[in-house]
Amino acid sequence: MPACYERSTGVGSFVAVPPVRHRIDDGEASLSESMARRGITVRHRVLAITRVEPDRSARFPDCDGGAVEFRFIRYLEDEPWSVGTVALPASLAPLDWDGSTSVFAAMSARHELSIRRSERAFRAGPATPDDAAWLGIAVGSALLELELRGHNADQHGRVIATVAHRIRGDRAEYVVGLPQ
Repeated sequence: MPACYERSTGVGSFVAVPPVRHRIDDGEASLSESMARRGITVRHRVLAITRVEPDRSARFPDCDGGAVEFRFIRYLEDEPWSVGTVALPASLAPLDWDGSTSVFAAMSARHELSIRRSERAFRAGPATPDDAAWLGIAVGSALLELELRGHNADQHGRVIATVAHRIRGDRAEYVVGLPQ
């Protein structure tokens, strides 16, 4: 990637890491698979794996047994990219997920599912103190927020995941192809 320089009055010039372009219409279930296919190293630091109260698991009407939420920090080429939360039906959740692959890759392998993104909605928002600490940015920095309205579905059309990410605005560029 070509180097970019950023100047701040009274601070000086420094090399700025250019944003990484991500196609969300590439047929993959996760940014992790998309980037790995392009040769970009992705890793996850697992923050928490939590069972969700039964009344909150109604988001998966085709699956029984509640839900499990996975909270993690995602790194691209060792740079923090996002703080994420993925909720899955408990019956499909890989409770031993260690972050070495995406949670979707772990689930797909275990249950022979073909998982794809089915909906995404983004908005801008400021970094909270927790976001800033985890992502190495200033409080209030611009983030792209992918809220829990993001869904993934399996090959049968069942919604089997909700996703939410708080993505560094200075590191991400999203691209979507439009039908001709």
